[in-house]
Amino acid sequence: WNRPLKENQVLSVILLNGQLKRLTGGDYIVPKRLKPDYELMSTPHVAINQLFQGFDIPKAEWWPYYGKSNWVSLEPKSVLASSCLHRGQKALVIVSNLKPQDITTTVTLDLKGAGFTPGNVKVTDAFLNTEIPLQGNKLKIDIYGERYRILLVEAR
Repeated sequence: WNRPLKENQVLSVILLNGQLKRLTGGDYIVPKRLKPDYELMSTPHVAINQLFQGFDIPKAEWWPYYGKSNWVSLEPKSVLASSCLHRGQKALVIVSNLKPQDITTTVTLDLKGAGFTPGNVKVTDAFLNTEIPLQGNKLKIDIYGERYRILLVEAR
């Protein structure tokens, strides 16, 4: 990206690559909103820090998008996902759309491979705190261009 960047564009790359502790700003920070969201002009650092502190990331398995196998797959393939997994209990899935166009992606979860019991799993947008319907092992989400979504997968 050879242009000025906004915070959520930078986070779409930082979070995807497991750089979870680098959440302090630089020259690309824009004024904060009272309620952070995935919009281009927001800075969601406090909400992300709170989410990660409550997740116990150091004890979770790291599943990067560039790994040989992943329990999360996406269509189209231009959308990437990495995750932190507490096998069979909970997972944080970072889904990033690095293209400039908004997109709807289908996320497929290998629930058995991640230790979950299919049919006994709840998926929420961890940032917005809204439930996302899971159809079997698939769900659909919209992602703005050059942004990310953070999904929380939990055993019920």
